[in-house]
Amino acid sequence: MPVVDKTTHVGVVRTPDNSPTTAIQENLQKARRTLYSLMSAGLHGENGLDPETCIHLFRTYVIPILTYGLEIYLPSPNDIRPLEMFLKKVLKQILSIPVTTADPASFILSGLVPVEAIIHLRALSLFGNIALLDDSSIEKRLAYRQLTIHGHTGSSWFSNLAIITTKYELPNPMEILRDPVSKSQWKTVTLRAVYAYWGKRIKQQALTYSSLEYLSVGHYNPGKIHPLLRITETQTQSREVNRLPVKTKLVTGTYSLQSTRAAFNNLDVDPTCLLCKTSTETLEHFILHCTKLQHVRVQILCDIASACGENINFSQLCTSDQLRIILDVYSTVDVVHNKNTEYLAEIDRHTRRLCHALHCERKKLFALLPTRRRYGL
Repeated sequence: MPVVDKTTHVGVVRTPDNSPTTAIQENLQKARRTLYSLMSAGLHGENGLDPETCIHLFRTYVIPILTYGLEIYLPSPNDIRPLEMFLKKVLKQILSIPVTTADPASFILSGLVPVEAIIHLRALSLFGNIALLDDSSIEKRLAYRQLTIHGHTGSSWFSNLAIITTKYELPNPMEILRDPVSKSQWKTVTLRAVYAYWGKRIKQQALTYSSLEYLSVGHYNPGKIHPLLRITETQTQSREVNRLPVKTKLVTGTYSLQSTRAAFNNLDVDPTCLLCKTSTETLEHFILHCTKLQHVRVQILCDIASACGENINFSQLCTSDQLRIILDVYSTVDVVHNKNTEYLAEIDRHTRRLCHALHCERKKLFALLPTRRRYGL
């Protein structure tokens, strides 16, 4: 009989030291293969399917493979770091934003949660199934024994699960074993607790990034895509998909302007706008003030003001408020309680159109400049 250092049991790679590292590497390989197989269907960044459909495909086909069987290991944050990096990288690719974008932005826009949260949800679901077993079953007797002897201090799976329940302010595992709830009820309770914890944590992290000041962080709802990425049935999908990348880059603070180049470039880059040469090319200058782009924005700004109507007197607002509406109109209202979503979607369509038109005109004018002047050198 051959001697092996690993073996596969029900799809999970097991090793003598019971380390999750090998299983994580196998999951990563399978997830990449699955992702590549879906690229022909349009699961990629620009010029692909709309972000909402891409994220749905990613959540349905890739994430289950990425996290398969890891709930029996309960790996540490260091162990699952490669999985987190893979998740963030793919999300940013789908959303057409640079890899340097603040990590909370990818979760807020996509409505997904970190890999750690997904694994914890699976582990809690597994424990709920054990609690529903008969008291004479081996799994339930083992749970009673481990929790009675070690509680939160042991190194067993049940002890680690007790720590997880404390983290999410869930009932003590011993209480669940003695008085189990139905599977659907337990799933609802755990999902609500885990989403509440990570929703609060990611929102707090987002507030520390100045680049996300225009993104409506408060509308992060785990499990639901951000309304900025939603394309309604009345809108031309292919056209709106092509316009989205510019808007997402602008709202996440990763659109390349002269001011950002000057701040993060080792060379002596001039932050002055290369088109009008009147002032520093900031986000506000590019969208509202650059005279070389005035002929592009005039009509579209009128369309935005018309779409806002009497509810939002757009033309009377200060420039900072106008900029906030253009970048993320949902940051000015409570989407959860505002039932007129078509009204907001129409405003968002015009602002998306404005950002894309300004980007195209800027790119066209840049092409006419000498090579060195394009970078402000």
